[in-house]
Amino acid sequence: MILILVLSLVLFMIVQLNQSVNAIQRDKIMHFTAGAGIYLSMSALEYFNIYHFENKLLLVFLAGLSKEFHDSLYENHTASFWDIIAMCSGGFLIYIVERW
Repeated sequence: MILILVLSLVLFMIVQLNQSVNAIQRDKIMHFTAGAGIYLSMSALEYFNIYHFENKLLLVFLAGLSKEFHDSLYENHTASFWDIIAMCSGGFLIYIVERW
């Protein structure tokens, strides 16, 4: 689990430092990393017996949906269905690795 968190952070840092990645690609990678981070955070809470989540993937989806709803309320933000997909993909990847 720690390895995946470290890889997510490394991916985030690479995107921030790499100027060849355009803004749309950077945005999707950041959403993907956020979804993975949210899922990992909930897994860590379960691992340390702090709280048990019934459906972590649903919560990742709701986080993405609420973020895009927030973006739709402001003129200089753009809401995108693909941002929700990117966030859910990050959570789903961690789900697969966790089950493996």
